[in-house]
Amino acid sequence: MGFKEVFDRVRERLAGDDGLEDSRRWAKEVPIKTGALRGWGKELPAGARRRILDKVVGKDGYATVSRRLNFLCNVTKDVPTRKAACGDLKWLQREYPAVD
Repeated sequence: MGFKEVFDRVRERLAGDDGLEDSRRWAKEVPIKTGALRGWGKELPAGARRRILDKVVGKDGYATVSRRLNFLCNVTKDVPTRKAACGDLKWLQREYPAVD
């Protein structure tokens, strides 16, 4: 399959609904359960949210928690949730740096 065929298939998949939904269509495939972050909520103070994230990282692992927060950062339309999730994701990345 050449480049043109691949490009045409991608263009066909993206054609359709309004532009906003196209950018969020991939999220329908991500299985996220309510309560997957075990008590994390936008209404909690930052310190409490981060203590919860520390515990969840110990149970579920860094990669899983960062994926869940990244999902909230990119998909949610609620601005306070997005701000809290993106801030906590940045904190998580600083708290658990990559080990070479």
